[in-house]
Amino acid sequence: MSSRILYICKEEGLNLDSEALSTLGSISQGDLRRAITYLQSAARLFGSSISLKDLISVSRVIPTEVVQAFLATCKSGNFDSANKEVNDFIAEGYPVSQFLTQLFEAIVEADDISDEQKARISKKLGEADKCLVDGADEYLQLLDVCTSTKCLSTSVRGVPTV
Repeated sequence: MSSRILYICKEEGLNLDSEALSTLGSISQGDLRRAITYLQSAARLFGSSISLKDLISVSRVIPTEVVQAFLATCKSGNFDSANKEVNDFIAEGYPVSQFLTQLFEAIVEADDISDEQKARISKKLGEADKCLVDGADEYLQLLDVCTSTKCLSTSVRGVPTV
């Protein structure tokens, strides 16, 4: 895919930095049409020099550090921190459904979370996504997800404490 993207960029007169090229492949999930759409959108909004930040902006993908910070707050079990993190997230205007997808991926890939905990958290993420589709409040759903995963913070031999 990257050779095709580079060819398209050359033909269209776009400058795409190497870091953005690798990111484009992951945010488009290998879909060339989606990648081209992101390139077109970024070119319209930001001009012919397209950076990593530009692609992330048009793709509506949440930066990894935001997802990891949220996950760390969930693990802490501190309600005040969770409330602040959720408020900050909502204030940034990130799409919550995209966030739940990325949070799911981060949890599945985490080495410090047992399979049983991953299953419970995945179920909670699915419930939150369903509630959002049904029109539930984003703040309340994110806060529920964050406070429901506090069992990740401490576990003894893989058994979560609640």
